[in-house]
Amino acid sequence: MRYINRKTISKVLPADWHKKAAYAAKEVAGTPDDERSKIINKKACIWQEIKDCLAKLSHKKCWYCESNIDRSDNAVDHFRPKNAVSGIIHSGYWWLAFEETNYRFSCTFCNSKRKTSSTSGGKQDEFPLLDEAKRAYSKNDDLDAEQPLLLDPLNESDVALLWFDQNGEAQPHPTLCKNKNGYNYKKVEKSIKLYHLNCQDTLEKRLYLASQIENKLQNSEIFLDKIDQYADTTAQLALNNSISELKMMISEGAEFSKFAETIIKGFRGTYRVADMIF
Repeated sequence: MRYINRKTISKVLPADWHKKAAYAAKEVAGTPDDERSKIINKKACIWQEIKDCLAKLSHKKCWYCESNIDRSDNAVDHFRPKNAVSGIIHSGYWWLAFEETNYRFSCTFCNSKRKTSSTSGGKQDEFPLLDEAKRAYSKNDDLDAEQPLLLDPLNESDVALLWFDQNGEAQPHPTLCKNKNGYNYKKVEKSIKLYHLNCQDTLEKRLYLASQIENKLQNSEIFLDKIDQYADTTAQLALNNSISELKMMISEGAEFSKFAETIIKGFRGTYRVADMIF
């Protein structure tokens, strides 16, 4: 998960999009409660129209898991569900249905309910809170009072809470989430499950990436020794290439770049080049 600056969202949208969204929102607001969902769903073209615009902000990667589009057909997720909230009686955050800051570019695997042989997940209509009593039920309620148990890529502090171990598994950050009964730990745990961040195919991709990283770091140690002992110019060139490739792996456009960053940081003190990357 990489941070997406919410201020950049409106900048990538078509010039006439806000006008169409405002018109749709006004129509939905004037619709009886029992008919709202039907009207909202009929106007799905409003958010579908800007899917590619949102994708550009993350180099076409899912905002939740950082997988490339080939993981599944990506969609526009409503962070706060538009029609209903799973597990409770709630009409959904219908007043946010056409609000661009409620959209998250998401792969279907993170957004829809899925089950594999070892895991299950998918956000769908889930929007758990730490304190249910603080949930907003209308546009007049205070959204800022809610304490979501889901990491939000639009919150930079949320992104920092997600960590990975050497086996590729997403987990709470070891120092930022020390208290297992605390809000941060609970939020990461719930997010890993609902975004399905540890499904098997994703783990395998992360593990392959980790092996590539360690292989480059190991080779770089050899290059460093040759440079130090013999002023080997060929080794210098090879080292420079390795550093460039490692930096590409942690660049914003790279798949699973935050995972790659975590792995390299974990090798500090083991491989000297790991200290040269950041």
